Amino acid sequence: MGFSVGEKLIERLTRDRGDASNKPQRFTGVMEIIRFISREFWPAVFRKQIDSLKTNHKGVYVLGDNRVQWFSHTSLPVDVKGKEHLMLYTKLLCGMLAGALSNLGLTCTVTADCPSHPACSFTVTIHNRSSMP
Repeated sequence: MGFSVGEKLIERLTRDRGDASNKPQRFTGVMEIIRFISREFWPAVFRKQIDSLKTNHKGVYVLGDNRVQWFSHTSLPVDVKGKEHLMLYTKLLCGMLAGALSNLGLTCTVTADCPSHPACSFTVTIHNRSSMP
């Protein structure tokens, strides 16, 4: 869910990325792509940058947002139905992130952990790390 939305959105965001000669500028590495996601992609969706970005330098990146805008405008009950409802939003966001990263040439899995509403962290595990510097 959300994969094609992420692919299309990242295509739009990177369309005008280039230098004066109008040649598209390539990303030089995985970290540059992840930074682009946190500084350009996330603000295009939520009008704010990611609050924290952590990595273990082995292909795992954790993007943290202390106040996901979509979550902050909902009052979810703490019961099972509320958690199921929240999981639909997180699946959409995970799909958007995976689609965006796929369109930038990275094969990955994205999982979400939302220990306290409206904060959420997204763990991106890169699978084809050897293909980029």
